[in-house]
Amino acid sequence: MLAAKLSLEKLLPVLIMIELKQYSVVTIDTIKNHEMLKGLSEEAKMRLQYIESPWMPLNPSLIEKYPEGKVSNMENLAARGGCDSVLETYVIQANGKIGSCCGLGMRLIPELNSEICRGDTFLKEAIDKSEKDFLKLWLRYMGPEKILAWAAHKNPDIKWENMYAHKCQACMRMYKDSMVKKVIKENYEEMISEVLLTAYIDDIYAPNQFAKNIDSVGSTES
Repeated sequence: MLAAKLSLEKLLPVLIMIELKQYSVVTIDTIKNHEMLKGLSEEAKMRLQYIESPWMPLNPSLIEKYPEGKVSNMENLAARGGCDSVLETYVIQANGKIGSCCGLGMRLIPELNSEICRGDTFLKEAIDKSEKDFLKLWLRYMGPEKILAWAAHKNPDIKWENMYAHKCQACMRMYKDSMVKKVIKENYEEMISEVLLTAYIDDIYAPNQFAKNIDSVGSTES
């Protein structure tokens, strides 16, 4: 809190990330009411932002308790989006490997590390290799929760509901669970058209329609 207070006094923007669990001691309210922040000006407080992010055990079999409505299940699955990190954020790590995302479990999932830093074109090669991986495309446009639900429909022994609030833990389960991997390997081809259609809508159709709407509004106003 001292670092946040001093940064705000120096006119710097501050973002505080709060780990979210059912019985968290540190919450947005406890931070807002912290003694160190009470004397700040309103202008300084406007530069302070808070984000709550579910706590994620690195072991996919461990189940954390979260506030109601935070875990994934069939009731809220439709609202779960794709992963906005994979194929978007590439991370050069200290060991020279390039991760295809910035996920918390990236170093524990070999498939998310696509290349080694060698030569002048290593980043382009890493991106090209990653974007040819259908599973990564599937993750990006539909998300790990939907993949787990799809796999569970194929194999009812796969249990996933009310287990995950963090996408990275669901992703870890997808890559580490032998039953899930078997279903994906044997049946992924049936999802290719749906994933590609989703990619087209998200990356081409929707942005073009949005741009046309903006242009039409602008022409009307002029």
